Amino acid sequence: MQFQFNKNLLFLKDVNIDDVKQYDNYYEISISKPVSPHKCPVCKTETKKIHDYRYQRI
Repeated sequence: MQFQFNKNLLFLKDVNIDDVKQYDNYYEISISKPVSPHKCPVCKTETKKIHDYRYQRI
C-alpha cells in the first residue's frame, strides 16, 4: 500500500498502515497487524482464527 513508507517515520514494526486521514489540526492513521499463528491459552493448539477485532485510539 502507498502508506507503508510512513512506518519508518513512526517506528512501527510488523504492522500494516491501512489508511491515513488528514484533518484540520491532526492526522488519523489506521493500522493493523497481520494475522499470525498463535496458541490457544486453554488447549495450546495453534490457530490463525481471530476471536476479536478492536479499534483503539492512541
